[in-house]
Amino acid sequence: MTRSHTARFSMTSLAALAAVSMVAASAAHAAKFDALGSLSQDEFRAVSKDLSAAFADKPQAPAGGLGVVGFDVSATVGATKVDSTDALKKAAGGDSVPKALPTVGVRIEKGLPFDIDVGASYVAVPATSASALSGNIKWAFFGGGLVMPAVATRVFYTRTNGLGDMSLNAKGIELSISKGFPMLTPYAGIGVVSSDASAKNTALKSESFTQTRTFVGLNANLLLINFGLEADKTGKTSSVNLKLGVRF
Repeated sequence: MTRSHTARFSMTSLAALAAVSMVAASAAHAAKFDALGSLSQDEFRAVSKDLSAAFADKPQAPAGGLGVVGFDVSATVGATKVDSTDALKKAAGGDSVPKALPTVGVRIEKGLPFDIDVGASYVAVPATSASALSGNIKWAFFGGGLVMPAVATRVFYTRTNGLGDMSLNAKGIELSISKGFPMLTPYAGIGVVSSDASAKNTALKSESFTQTRTFVGLNANLLLINFGLEADKTGKTSSVNLKLGVRF
């Protein structure tokens, strides 16, 4: 396959994934979280933890910086195994909520000087009204090389939307390490996610909590095609995410 064919295939695949993501997101209004008042305080806390784990911005990239001219643009799909399925169903007024909460989205990262990357992402849950916007900054304070791995720290902030009277925001900090090989870069990391949840027009009290996050991933490049697979555990909730796009 020539470089031009690879580039066209990469852009076509990215466009297709992005289109599917956006169609699913635009149609995601079948279930609305408009019955929060029916939850107990414990149920509200459990729902908040599951939704925070699903929406809190994932790294989905190795520790190494992109460089001044670098970009990473991708469409994403994922699934988060939730423990509070019954409570989520109550919060959605009886609408069906799967045990593995699906997500679709798009994300972009841009490299800056001094091995700093900045990025933003949009994630939605198909068949619900829920979505989230995130921003992040990553600094690869050790850039790595032929032998040594790259090490980076990343901070992020996530704001959710479409959860009815529920307000849920998350912020976090992570430390990650990665080692590049030809076409493949495995990575791993650990961090914390701090979240704040409240529900207006209900008797529910606000909840604030911090959950530990661990993650492992693999990034693969074939010329301009970039593929990523990442497994994440935030608190007791596990997620798997895939991405397809262009990274250089």
